[in-house]
Amino acid sequence: MRRRRASPAASKDGGRQMVAQDQRAAAPAFSLAGEARDDRGAESRIQAQRAALPGPEAVDRLIRYETSNDRALDRALKRLEVMQARRGKQGNAPPEK
Repeated sequence: MRRRRASPAASKDGGRQMVAQDQRAAAPAFSLAGEARDDRGAESRIQAQRAALPGPEAVDRLIRYETSNDRALDRALKRLEVMQARRGKQGNAPPEK
């Protein structure tokens, strides 16, 4: 049986940690706000970067979708393994190409 590697977004806390990491990574750009007050273009770019980060609700929704997709993939792989084992027992191996 295949072992799954835990992803950082496997839980709500993991998802929130990812958002916090993204925000920390973007922090240097946000700190430019104080230095570039006279440059209006820089201020609008900083606001656009802040708006690009997903909110906590969106992260929670993405985590739920990811969990659902992981479970569906696991079910499909298990069914495939069962079918392959059944085929192997019957001696009906698929033709080689």
